[in-house]
Amino acid sequence: MPVASATVFNLEGEYAIGYTRVAGEWVLDRFETTIAQATARGFNLEAVRTLSPRWFAAGRTVRASSPVLTGASRGRRSATSAEGTLGYRLTPEFTLRGGYQGSTTFNRRAWDHALAVSFVWAQRWW
Repeated sequence: MPVASATVFNLEGEYAIGYTRVAGEWVLDRFETTIAQATARGFNLEAVRTLSPRWFAAGRTVRASSPVLTGASRGRRSATSAEGTLGYRLTPEFTLRGGYQGSTTFNRRAWDHALAVSFVWAQRWW
């Protein structure tokens, strides 16, 4: 039985100043397949800003890129998503949020768009 290998490199960071927090992660994976060696990459970046004691804004983007090792044309495929949210804290337990989300998939380059509204309840049990 052949032995395959994989190497994973991950870099994470977070920075906060004042009422803003930015966090990110970058991942690089190198691995063997039955066809060839492959490299997949991805990142995640998010930011949150407190605008006032009750209002906040948040954004996030995620991208993943992987090789295509089958078929006549070899290359890369990527998927991306991005979202932005504006929130209002009604009480310490209840938050109202509205936002936008856009994304592409590995098979389609065109963006899909969506608007979302959510009512969030958060309660600490212990």
